[in-house]
Amino acid sequence: MNSINHILFILIVLAISSCGGGSGGDDDVIFVGGVWSGTYTLRSNSCPWDEAVTVAFQHTINQTGTRVVVDTPATTYEGMIEGNDGFLVGQELINQEVSAGVFCEVDAGIRYDNIRNNRGDVVTAVRMRCYSGGQQSSCEVVYTGVATRR
Repeated sequence: MNSINHILFILIVLAISSCGGGSGGDDDVIFVGGVWSGTYTLRSNSCPWDEAVTVAFQHTINQTGTRVVVDTPATTYEGMIEGNDGFLVGQELINQEVSAGVFCEVDAGIRYDNIRNNRGDVVTAVRMRCYSGGQQSSCEVVYTGVATRR
């Protein structure tokens, strides 16, 4: 579980900071573009609602140099290649009103690791912080899975 918490922390930091960067040359950068699909398995859920135990997913990934953009049916994530076998993308939505008088901040991210032969390990994490009047609550959901590129 420590590994998942560590990955979640990295996802949140990336989403908040919208950091970029990378090395000078792109010659040795792994190419991750394409359509990836697989199935997630729920690893943790501290939110006060039920999440599906397994979820099928599809990610359309575009890449320019070390910059990566992941399109999902729900949203778009941006990030960077990390190391020589993966990437990390994230998104932060600030103060979205989810119902009358309830505002939530949502940090979400996707991490691909160990990409080899059109397969890779995937972690998706979402953290919510909601405010209503003087009340505050937070929770997080983490899924892991394996993706295959078509």
